Amino acid sequence: MALSFNFYTTGEYFDELIGSFGAAGQGDSIRLASMAFDLSEPKVIRIIEELAAAAGRGADVSLAIDAYAFLNRDNRLPGPLFYRNKLPARMPKLFAARYEALKTIERAGGRLRIINLPGRRFTNPMGGRNHIKLALINSRVFVGGCNLNSSSHLDMMVGFEQKSAAKKLAGVFDKIMAAGSTEALGNTDVSFKVDAQTEIFIDSGAKKQSLIYNQAMGLLDKANRSVYMFCQYFPYGDTARHLAAAHQRGCDITLVYNHPSKHGRLHSFGHHAIIIKERASAPKSFFAGRLPKSTPYLHAKLIATDKAAILGSHNFVTAGVNLGTAELALVCKSSSFANKALRCINRQLYGSKPQEPQPVA
Repeated sequence: MALSFNFYTTGEYFDELIGSFGAAGQGDSIRLASMAFDLSEPKVIRIIEELAAAAGRGADVSLAIDAYAFLNRDNRLPGPLFYRNKLPARMPKLFAARYEALKTIERAGGRLRIINLPGRRFTNPMGGRNHIKLALINSRVFVGGCNLNSSSHLDMMVGFEQKSAAKKLAGVFDKIMAAGSTEALGNTDVSFKVDAQTEIFIDSGAKKQSLIYNQAMGLLDKANRSVYMFCQYFPYGDTARHLAAAHQRGCDITLVYNHPSKHGRLHSFGHHAIIIKERASAPKSFFAGRLPKSTPYLHAKLIATDKAAILGSHNFVTAGVNLGTAELALVCKSSSFANKALRCINRQLYGSKPQEPQPVA
Protein backbone atom coordinates (compact mmCIF):
# COMPACT_ATOMS: atom_id res chain seq x y z
CA MET A 1 0.00 0.00 0.00
CA ALA A 2 1.33 3.44 -0.95
CA LEU A 3 2.47 5.67 1.88
CA SER A 4 0.41 8.70 2.87
CA PHE A 5 2.48 11.88 3.19
CA ASN A 6 1.37 14.90 5.19
CA PHE A 7 2.98 18.33 4.81
CA TYR A 8 3.29 20.82 7.65
CA THR A 9 4.21 24.48 7.96
CA THR A 10 6.51 25.32 10.90
CA GLY A 11 3.58 26.26 13.12
CA GLU A 12 1.64 23.16 12.13
CA TYR A 13 4.67 20.97 12.80
CA PHE A 14 5.12 22.52 16.23
CA ASP A 15 1.43 21.94 17.00
CA GLU A 16 1.78 18.32 15.87
CA LEU A 17 4.76 17.80 18.18
CA ILE A 18 3.01 19.45 21.12
CA GLY A 19 -0.08 17.28 20.68
CA SER A 20 1.87 14.05 20.14
CA PHE A 21 4.22 14.64 23.06
CA GLY A 22 1.28 15.56 25.25
CA ALA A 23 -0.33 12.19 24.53
CA ALA A 24 2.86 10.14 24.96
CA GLY A 25 3.61 7.97 27.96
CA GLN A 26 4.92 4.58 29.04
CA GLY A 27 5.93 2.50 26.02
CA ASP A 28 6.20 5.42 23.59
CA SER A 29 9.46 6.47 21.94
CA ILE A 30 10.36 10.05 21.00
CA ARG A 31 13.53 11.27 19.27
CA LEU A 32 13.94 14.90 18.27
CA ALA A 33 16.89 16.66 16.59
CA SER A 34 17.42 20.33 15.78
CA MET A 35 20.35 22.53 14.88
CA ALA A 36 18.96 25.79 16.29
CA PHE A 37 17.06 26.30 19.54
CA ASP A 38 15.32 29.53 20.57
CA LEU A 39 13.14 30.17 23.62
CA SER A 40 11.69 33.39 22.18
CA GLU A 41 9.16 31.19 20.36
CA PRO A 42 6.30 30.23 22.75
CA LYS A 43 5.60 26.99 20.90
CA VAL A 44 9.21 25.87 21.40
CA ILE A 45 8.75 26.37 25.15
CA ARG A 46 5.60 24.22 24.96
CA ILE A 47 7.47 21.53 23.03
CA ILE A 48 10.16 21.34 25.72
CA GLU A 49 7.53 21.30 28.47
CA GLU A 50 5.61 18.48 26.79
CA LEU A 51 8.82 16.52 26.15
CA ALA A 52 9.71 16.73 29.84
CA ALA A 53 6.17 15.77 30.84
CA ALA A 54 6.23 12.77 28.47
CA ALA A 55 9.55 11.65 29.95
CA GLY A 56 8.03 12.00 33.41
CA ARG A 57 5.17 9.71 32.35
CA GLY A 58 7.65 7.04 31.29
CA ALA A 59 8.09 7.74 27.57
CA ASP A 60 11.54 7.05 26.10
CA VAL A 61 12.57 10.63 25.22
CA SER A 62 15.81 11.75 23.51
CA LEU A 63 16.67 15.28 22.38
CA ALA A 64 19.76 16.21 20.35
CA ILE A 65 20.58 19.91 20.01
CA ASP A 66 23.62 20.95 18.00
CA ALA A 67 26.27 23.08 19.72
CA TYR A 68 25.34 25.77 17.18
CA ALA A 69 22.65 26.89 19.65
CA PHE A 70 25.46 27.87 22.03
CA LEU A 71 27.99 29.05 19.44
CA ASN A 72 26.20 32.17 18.28
CA ARG A 73 23.20 34.38 18.85
CA ASP A 74 21.07 35.08 15.81
CA ASN A 75 24.10 35.29 13.50
CA ARG A 76 25.37 38.30 15.45
CA LEU A 77 26.98 37.70 18.81
CA PRO A 78 29.13 34.67 19.62
CA GLY A 79 27.93 32.35 22.34
CA PRO A 80 29.88 30.67 25.16
CA LEU A 81 31.07 27.75 23.00
CA PHE A 82 32.78 30.16 20.64
CA TYR A 83 35.37 30.81 23.35
CA ARG A 84 35.72 27.30 24.81
CA ASN A 85 35.03 23.65 24.03
CA LYS A 86 32.52 22.98 26.82
CA LEU A 87 29.69 24.89 28.42
CA PRO A 88 30.83 26.92 31.43
CA ALA A 89 29.07 26.91 34.78
CA ARG A 90 28.09 30.54 34.24
CA MET A 91 26.76 31.80 30.92
CA PRO A 92 25.10 34.95 29.62
CA LYS A 93 21.41 35.06 30.51
CA LEU A 94 20.17 34.03 27.04
CA PHE A 95 22.29 30.89 26.90
CA ALA A 96 21.79 30.02 30.57
CA ALA A 97 18.01 30.08 29.98
CA ARG A 98 18.37 27.82 26.94
CA TYR A 99 20.44 25.30 28.85
CA GLU A 100 18.17 25.35 31.89
CA ALA A 101 15.12 24.68 29.71
CA LEU A 102 16.84 21.76 28.00
CA LYS A 103 17.97 20.27 31.30
CA THR A 104 14.34 19.93 32.43
CA ILE A 105 14.05 17.00 30.01
CA GLU A 106 17.03 15.26 31.60
CA ARG A 107 15.71 15.88 35.09
CA ALA A 108 12.38 14.32 34.07
CA GLY A 109 14.13 11.12 32.99
CA GLY A 110 14.76 11.84 29.32
CA ARG A 111 18.07 12.03 27.48
CA LEU A 112 19.63 15.32 26.39
CA ARG A 113 22.79 15.75 24.35
CA ILE A 114 24.45 18.93 23.12
CA ILE A 115 26.22 17.41 20.14
CA ASN A 116 29.20 18.46 18.03
CA LEU A 117 30.93 20.41 20.78
CA PRO A 118 33.84 22.38 19.27
CA GLY A 119 37.29 20.83 19.54
CA ARG A 120 38.96 24.18 20.05
CA ARG A 121 38.29 27.84 20.80
CA PHE A 122 37.15 30.27 18.09
CA THR A 123 35.71 27.51 15.95
CA ASN A 124 33.70 28.25 12.79
CA PRO A 125 30.05 28.28 13.97
CA MET A 126 28.86 26.88 10.63
CA GLY A 127 31.36 24.06 10.04
CA GLY A 128 30.94 20.52 11.35
CA ARG A 129 27.34 21.03 12.37
CA ASN A 130 24.41 18.64 12.58
CA HIS A 131 22.06 20.35 10.14
CA ILE A 132 19.54 17.49 10.39
CA LYS A 133 16.00 18.31 11.49
CA LEU A 134 14.19 15.13 12.48
CA ALA A 135 11.39 13.92 14.71
CA LEU A 136 10.52 10.28 15.38
CA ILE A 137 7.42 9.43 17.41
CA ASN A 138 7.14 5.65 17.55
CA SER A 139 6.72 4.74 13.87
CA ARG A 140 5.93 8.29 12.71
CA VAL A 141 8.68 10.14 10.84
CA PHE A 142 9.05 13.89 10.26
CA VAL A 143 11.74 15.16 7.85
CA GLY A 144 12.35 18.68 6.62
CA GLY A 145 13.86 22.07 7.42
CA CYS A 146 12.18 23.17 10.67
CA ASN A 147 14.43 24.02 13.59
CA LEU A 148 13.18 24.61 17.13
CA ASN A 149 12.97 28.37 16.66
CA SER A 150 10.58 30.87 15.08
CA SER A 151 7.21 29.57 13.90
CA SER A 152 7.00 32.57 11.56
CA HIS A 153 9.70 31.09 9.34
CA LEU A 154 8.42 29.91 5.98
CA ASP A 155 9.39 26.28 6.22
CA MET A 156 8.02 22.78 5.96
CA MET A 157 8.20 19.22 7.19
CA VAL A 158 6.85 16.06 5.62
CA GLY A 159 5.46 13.35 7.84
CA PHE A 160 4.60 9.72 7.24
CA GLU A 161 4.23 6.50 9.21
CA GLN A 162 6.42 3.47 8.58
CA LYS A 163 8.07 1.23 11.15
CA SER A 164 11.07 0.28 9.01
CA ALA A 165 12.00 3.88 8.13
CA ALA A 166 11.54 4.99 11.73
CA LYS A 167 13.75 2.14 12.94
CA LYS A 168 16.55 2.96 10.50
CA LEU A 169 16.48 6.67 11.32
CA ALA A 170 16.36 5.87 15.04
CA GLY A 171 19.56 3.86 14.56
CA VAL A 172 21.27 6.87 12.98
CA PHE A 173 19.97 9.20 15.69
CA ASP A 174 21.05 6.86 18.51
CA LYS A 175 24.52 6.52 17.04
CA ILE A 176 24.94 10.32 17.05
CA MET A 177 23.52 10.60 20.57
CA ALA A 178 25.83 7.91 21.95
CA ALA A 179 28.92 9.54 20.47
CA GLY A 180 27.79 13.12 21.02
CA SER A 181 28.87 13.91 17.47
CA THR A 182 27.91 13.33 13.85
CA GLU A 183 31.45 12.02 13.43
CA ALA A 184 29.89 8.73 14.52
CA LEU A 185 28.42 8.52 11.00
CA GLY A 186 31.93 8.14 9.57
CA ASN A 187 32.73 9.46 6.11
CA THR A 188 30.10 7.58 4.12
CA ASP A 189 26.82 9.12 2.99
CA VAL A 190 23.98 6.58 2.95
CA SER A 191 20.47 6.08 1.64
CA PHE A 192 17.60 3.64 2.00
CA LYS A 193 14.32 2.99 0.23
CA VAL A 194 11.07 3.95 1.90
CA ASP A 195 8.85 2.65 -0.89
CA ALA A 196 9.06 2.15 -4.66
CA GLN A 197 9.05 5.91 -5.29
CA THR A 198 10.64 7.29 -2.14
CA GLU A 199 14.16 7.27 -0.71
CA ILE A 200 15.84 8.90 2.28
CA PHE A 201 19.39 10.23 1.99
CA ILE A 202 21.78 11.04 4.84
CA ASP A 203 24.97 13.06 4.45
CA SER A 204 27.54 12.07 7.07
CA GLY A 205 29.04 15.55 7.23
CA ALA A 206 32.31 14.68 5.55
CA LYS A 207 33.72 17.77 3.85
CA LYS A 208 33.32 18.23 0.10
CA GLN A 209 30.94 15.33 -0.41
CA SER A 210 27.17 15.19 -0.42
CA LEU A 211 24.94 12.44 -1.70
CA ILE A 212 21.96 14.76 -1.18
CA TYR A 213 23.44 17.53 -3.30
CA ASN A 214 24.17 15.03 -6.09
CA GLN A 215 20.57 13.78 -5.93
CA ALA A 216 19.22 17.34 -6.09
CA MET A 217 21.33 18.17 -9.14
CA GLY A 218 20.20 14.90 -10.72
CA LEU A 219 16.57 15.99 -10.37
CA LEU A 220 17.39 19.28 -12.10
CA ASP A 221 19.17 17.44 -14.90
CA LYS A 222 16.20 15.12 -15.50
CA ALA A 223 13.46 17.77 -15.40
CA ASN A 224 11.59 18.13 -18.68
CA ARG A 225 9.02 20.88 -18.22
CA SER A 226 9.28 22.71 -14.92
CA VAL A 227 11.47 23.36 -11.89
CA TYR A 228 10.35 25.12 -8.72
CA MET A 229 13.10 25.81 -6.22
CA PHE A 230 12.63 27.38 -2.80
CA CYS A 231 15.74 28.14 -0.76
CA GLN A 232 17.25 30.59 1.70
CA TYR A 233 19.83 31.87 -0.77
CA PHE A 234 19.99 32.52 -4.47
CA PRO A 235 21.20 29.16 -5.87
CA TYR A 236 24.65 30.17 -7.06
CA GLY A 237 27.70 28.40 -8.48
CA ASP A 238 27.29 24.83 -9.70
CA THR A 239 23.61 24.86 -8.75
CA ALA A 240 23.00 27.88 -11.01
CA ARG A 241 24.75 26.08 -13.86
CA HIS A 242 22.46 23.03 -13.53
CA LEU A 243 19.46 25.36 -13.47
CA ALA A 244 20.73 27.20 -16.55
CA ALA A 245 21.10 23.90 -18.39
CA ALA A 246 17.49 23.01 -17.54
CA HIS A 247 16.42 26.48 -18.74
CA GLN A 248 18.24 25.92 -22.05
CA ARG A 249 16.35 22.63 -22.49
CA GLY A 250 13.11 24.59 -22.30
CA CYS A 251 12.20 24.04 -18.63
CA ASP A 252 10.16 26.74 -16.95
CA ILE A 253 12.32 27.73 -13.95
CA THR A 254 10.86 29.41 -10.85
CA LEU A 255 13.33 30.36 -8.11
CA VAL A 256 12.11 31.79 -4.80
CA TYR A 257 14.67 33.03 -2.28
CA ASN A 258 15.15 35.62 0.47
CA HIS A 259 16.12 39.22 -0.02
CA PRO A 260 19.85 39.33 0.92
CA SER A 261 19.14 41.73 3.78
CA LYS A 262 17.19 38.97 5.54
CA HIS A 263 20.45 37.14 6.31
CA GLY A 264 21.62 39.70 8.86
CA ARG A 265 24.62 41.99 8.82
CA LEU A 266 27.15 39.19 8.88
CA HIS A 267 26.02 37.54 5.63
CA SER A 268 23.92 40.05 3.68
CA PHE A 269 26.86 41.76 1.96
CA GLY A 270 28.21 38.43 0.72
CA HIS A 271 24.85 37.43 -0.72
CA HIS A 272 24.43 40.79 -2.43
CA ALA A 273 27.84 40.17 -4.05
CA ILE A 274 26.87 36.65 -5.12
CA ILE A 275 23.71 37.90 -6.82
CA ILE A 276 25.62 40.65 -8.64
CA LYS A 277 28.09 38.06 -9.89
CA GLU A 278 25.40 35.58 -11.00
CA ARG A 279 23.48 38.29 -12.89
CA ALA A 280 26.34 38.36 -15.37
CA SER A 281 25.59 34.84 -16.61
CA ALA A 282 22.22 33.58 -15.31
CA PRO A 283 18.97 34.27 -17.19
CA LYS A 284 17.21 37.44 -16.04
CA SER A 285 14.09 35.47 -15.13
CA PHE A 286 16.04 33.65 -12.39
CA PHE A 287 16.00 36.80 -10.27
CA ALA A 288 12.28 37.53 -10.49
CA GLY A 289 11.45 35.38 -7.45
CA ARG A 290 13.46 37.33 -4.88
CA LEU A 291 11.14 37.91 -1.94
CA PRO A 292 10.48 41.41 -0.57
CA LYS A 293 12.18 42.50 2.65
CA SER A 294 8.77 42.43 4.34
CA THR A 295 8.26 38.71 3.74
CA PRO A 296 8.96 36.41 6.71
CA TYR A 297 12.24 34.52 6.48
CA LEU A 298 12.16 31.68 3.94
CA HIS A 299 13.91 28.66 5.44
CA ALA A 300 12.32 25.90 3.33
CA LYS A 301 14.53 23.74 1.14
CA LEU A 302 12.49 22.30 -1.71
CA ILE A 303 13.07 21.40 -5.34
CA ALA A 304 9.95 20.24 -7.18
CA THR A 305 10.08 19.26 -10.84
CA ASP A 306 7.52 17.80 -13.22
CA LYS A 307 8.77 14.35 -12.17
CA ALA A 308 9.84 14.43 -8.52
CA ALA A 309 10.68 16.47 -5.43
CA ILE A 310 13.40 16.64 -2.82
CA LEU A 311 13.03 18.33 0.56
CA GLY A 312 14.91 18.24 3.82
CA SER A 313 17.69 20.14 5.54
CA HIS A 314 20.07 20.72 2.60
CA ASN A 315 20.23 24.19 1.03
CA PHE A 316 21.20 22.79 -2.41
CA VAL A 317 24.32 24.94 -2.67
CA THR A 318 27.90 23.89 -2.05
CA ALA A 319 28.63 26.07 1.00
CA GLY A 320 27.50 23.47 3.52
CA VAL A 321 29.09 20.71 1.45
CA ASN A 322 32.49 22.39 1.64
CA LEU A 323 32.17 23.13 5.37
CA GLY A 324 30.98 19.64 6.23
CA THR A 325 27.46 19.42 7.65
CA ALA A 326 25.35 16.34 8.34
CA GLU A 327 22.12 16.53 6.35
CA LEU A 328 18.89 14.60 5.84
CA ALA A 329 16.57 14.70 2.82
CA LEU A 330 13.69 12.79 1.29
CA VAL A 331 13.31 12.25 -2.46
CA CYS A 332 10.01 11.12 -3.95
CA LYS A 333 9.71 10.44 -7.68
CA SER A 334 6.06 11.37 -7.88
CA SER A 335 4.41 14.41 -9.41
CA SER A 336 1.59 14.08 -6.86
CA PHE A 337 4.10 14.36 -4.00
CA ALA A 338 5.69 17.37 -5.73
CA ASN A 339 2.28 19.03 -6.06
CA LYS A 340 1.51 18.56 -2.36
CA ALA A 341 4.89 19.94 -1.33
CA LEU A 342 4.37 22.97 -3.56
CA ARG A 343 0.93 23.64 -2.15
CA CYS A 344 2.36 23.61 1.38
CA ILE A 345 4.99 26.26 0.66
CA ASN A 346 2.85 28.27 -1.76
CA ARG A 347 0.02 28.74 0.74
CA GLN A 348 2.57 30.22 3.17
CA LEU A 349 3.98 32.59 0.57
CA TYR A 350 0.93 33.54 -1.46
CA GLY A 351 -2.24 32.27 0.20
CA SER A 352 -4.96 32.38 -2.44
CA LYS A 353 -3.52 35.33 -4.34
CA PRO A 354 -3.56 35.10 -8.16
CA GLN A 355 0.24 35.33 -8.42
CA GLU A 356 0.66 31.97 -6.72
CA PRO A 357 2.89 29.76 -8.92
CA GLN A 358 0.89 26.85 -10.24
CA PRO A 359 1.93 23.36 -9.14
CA VAL A 360 3.46 21.00 -11.66
CA ALA A 361 1.08 18.96 -13.77
